[in-house]
Amino acid sequence: NIPAFAGQPWWSGAGNRDAAAEVRRELAAVYRAARRGDMDSRDATRLAYVLDRIANLIEASDIERRLEAIEGDFHREN
Repeated sequence: NIPAFAGQPWWSGAGNRDAAAEVRRELAAVYRAARRGDMDSRDATRLAYVLDRIANLIEASDIERRLEAIEGDFHREN
């Protein structure tokens, strides 16, 4: 039993900060649904894993963007 929010688009595709907040909200919703018994724990575990992977990708993308900005600053100064 996956609650109604699952399967619906929840990520707006906005900037990384907004995306990370959306992932946190979705993960919290999964947790609450599992705690209430609205979602099987196996489904909750699977969704939490996918959300964790998405969070890692957002973090890596943010780090890459920041590194590119630092490199750009360095090259402009030299």
